[in-house]
Amino acid sequence: GAELLTPMALFNLLNVEGKKKLAPSRLFYHFTFQKRIRQWLIALLFIFSNTLYAFEVDGNNYTITSETEKTVSFDGCNNSETTEVIIPESVIFEGNAYSVTSIEWGACRDYNNLNSIVIPNSVVSIKKYAFERCRNLKHVVIGSGTKEILDEAFLNCPIDYVEFHCTEIK
Repeated sequence: GAELLTPMALFNLLNVEGKKKLAPSRLFYHFTFQKRIRQWLIALLFIFSNTLYAFEVDGNNYTITSETEKTVSFDGCNNSETTEVIIPESVIFEGNAYSVTSIEWGACRDYNNLNSIVIPNSVVSIKKYAFERCRNLKHVVIGSGTKEILDEAFLNCPIDYVEFHCTEIK
């Protein structure tokens, strides 16, 4: 059967001393919920949490990362057959300008026709596997604002030319 937890029981589970703390996103894997209950819980979490909006502009997908700071992450393209991606510094959504500050995990993963990517000065972080297995990616331009390129962001990419405009990268 399904095991239902009260908010207090969930809190205690996450904060018991001496036990490994579980990230909320991993909790669903540790319980045996019935499918319908799991779907309702996920829907409620999105409704009542600080989940932000995902949207599309000019064939690119973005997620708002901060409504107050007006920032978004680049989540990839609608067309995985594209050969060139030029990420804009900012995008307009519902009348508001948002700065593109990160490239999400796996954003352009397996875009086999991609051969060129231009990352703007506004991007601070490139997440893991962002361009993994882009088998034709040869040319990369990284803007001056980039401070973090996580492990394996360009894993299995035959890059010939990288133009760095940034000075501090972790």
